[in-house]
Amino acid sequence: MKDIETDEHAMERLCQGQGVALDALVRKWSPRLATFITRMCGYLGRTDDIHQDIWTRVYVYRNSYRPTQRFSSYLFGIAHNVCCSAMRQESWWHKVTKVGDAGASLTAADNAAPALDLMIEAERKARLDIAIAELPAAQKAVVLLYLLCDQDYRQIAHILNNSQSTVRSNMHHALKKLRDTLSWAAAAESQVDRERQTN
Repeated sequence: MKDIETDEHAMERLCQGQGVALDALVRKWSPRLATFITRMCGYLGRTDDIHQDIWTRVYVYRNSYRPTQRFSSYLFGIAHNVCCSAMRQESWWHKVTKVGDAGASLTAADNAAPALDLMIEAERKARLDIAIAELPAAQKAVVLLYLLCDQDYRQIAHILNNSQSTVRSNMHHALKKLRDTLSWAAAAESQVDRERQTN
C-alpha cells in the first residue's frame, strides 16, 4: 500500500525547492479554505483573489514554516491574516450577506426525508450561517477555526496571536450570542405557530 504524504512532509519538500509539493496541498485544502474565506469575509466578490493570495503567501513565505508546526495551523494563520486585511481595506464587515451552502451538510440519508423537513433543516442552517456571519470578527474567527478548521484552543491562540483564555472567552461569548439569536428565532416561530392554531 502506498504511503500517503503528510502535509508537513509536503511543506518540507516545498521548502527544499520542490514547487510541485504545493499542488497536493492546494488540492487537499482548497475546498475548506474557500469555505473559511467565504464565512470569514461574508462577501463572495473576491473570494478567488483572496484564495490565490493565501496560497501565494504560503509559497513565498514557505521558509517561515516550522516543521514542528501543524500545517493546518500555519495555513489558517495566513488565511486569517489575509481575510482581516481584506476586510479592513474594503470595510467588508458592513456588507455582510447571507453566505454558506444551505443544505450542504445534509447527508444522503436526508434525501428520503419529506420535502418540508428538508426545507426546515435548510432554513435552520441558513439562519445559523447568518448568525455566524454577524458575529464580531474575533469571535467569528474562533468559531470558524474551531468548528470548520478543526483547530484546538492552543492552535487558535497561536494563529490569532492571543492567549488561550482570550480564545476561550471569545468562544464563550460567540456561543452565547448564537444561542440567543437562534433561540429567539425558534421562539418567534413557535409564536407564529400558536397564532395560526388559534385563528
